[in-house]
Parts: sequence; structure tokens; C-alpha cells
Amino acid sequence: MENEIFEAFLALLKLNVKKKTLLTFINADWRDFQNTPAIEEKYKGGILIDDYLFIRSYIYNLTIQLWTYIYEFKMSNVYMSMTDMKKKQTKIIREQLDDTLKRFSSIASVNRPMRGWIRAIRDALGMNMRQFANRLGVSKSRIPRIEQDEITGSLTLKTMNRVAETLDCVFVYGLVPRTSLDETVKKQASIAAKKRMSRLMHTMNLEAQGLSSENAKKAFDNMVDEIIDSQSMLWEKDK
Repeated sequence: MENEIFEAFLALLKLNVKKKTLLTFINADWRDFQNTPAIEEKYKGGILIDDYLFIRSYIYNLTIQLWTYIYEFKMSNVYMSMTDMKKKQTKIIREQLDDTLKRFSSIASVNRPMRGWIRAIRDALGMNMRQFANRLGVSKSRIPRIEQDEITGSLTLKTMNRVAETLDCVFVYGLVPRTSLDETVKKQASIAAKKRMSRLMHTMNLEAQGLSSENAKKAFDNMVDEIIDSQSMLWEKDK
């Protein structure tokens, strides 16, 4: 009889619920664990279906919180990975650019002629001002001003490029580091770290918590690495 009722119940469920509906059977009474016969069970103190619904809701919320935590944890790792990747990319770009700029290091020490490059090359080619002006497409009176503007730094890059083409030259423009970009970053990080370290040591000395020279060096080196990695702190003006 009990099996027939159970089968009928399942058949009724099949007709009236969605395919994805989950059915859970739970032990209906905690007193069963105390070997209390069903006939002696009383309603008072019994566990109602509402209690199970509450438990199920509580477990569901815990599950949601757990997955939320896992998601946030994964996303934080993704963000950290992206940040680390950006740091590595910046370092790689800096190293590649350093390699490129090494080719210009030999010309960084070349001094500009006293009368400027334009006048020096024009004279070397045996080209007078009239001829130069005709080729450049300007008046003869404009040439002295162009050559003087080069010396004072007032000549635009566009005009310099036109002049170079007229003299059958290539106008080269670039920035050559005094040492290297990597050394510049390390130097700046050391300057910023010294200022921060000075304030830190001053505070610790006031509190009688001064560092040993060995620990101070370790703290300084760590601070330099932190500043280089942060990038945003590297070029901040110290207040």
C-alpha cells in the first residue's frame, strides 16, 4: 500500500512539475535518532516542513556566498595577474627601447657646429643663400633667419625636415638617455626611497625603534623595488 501511494505521488509529480525540478527527501524527525517509536511521537517539538524550507534556504544562501567568495577571489587573482603582466610589459618595452637607443649613444656626444648644421652643410656643399632659397622655395632674405633659428632652437621640426630634404640629408630627431632608461628608473626610485626612508627613520628614532644598518639597507632595497613596481609612485612630486 505504501509503495503504491509512493508511486502515485511520483507519477503526480511527473505530471505537474518542470523537468529540472529537484526532489529531496529528508529524514522527517530528529527523534528517530533517539529510537523513538513513531506511535509515541508528538506534534510538540516536531520539525515542520517550514523548518526544512528554512534550512534549505540557509544552505542555499551559504552556497551563494561561497561561490561569490570564490568568484571575487578568482577575479582578484585575475586583476593581480593583469597588473603583474602590465609591469612585465613595461619592463620589456623599456629594455627593448634601451637596446634601440644604444645605436644613437655614439652621436649623443657630437657637438653642433658653431654656425649650426644647416649653414655647415650648405657651405660644405658649396651652395650659396640664393641657390638654397630657390631650392627651398623661400626668399633669399629668409635664409639667415632659418639658420639663426636653428641655433636658438626656434626652428620647427617641419621646417628642419624640409631643409634636410633640400640639402639631400635626412633629418634625425630623437631623445638619447644619458645612461639608460632602466638606470633612470632605478635612480629616480632611489631618490624617492631615500626621502621616504628619511621620514621613516626619523619617526622610528623618535619612538626608540631605530633599525640596524643591515635591516635599514634591506628596508631601503625593498622600498626601491616597491616604487619601481608601483609606477604611479615613481614620478610623484614629493610633498
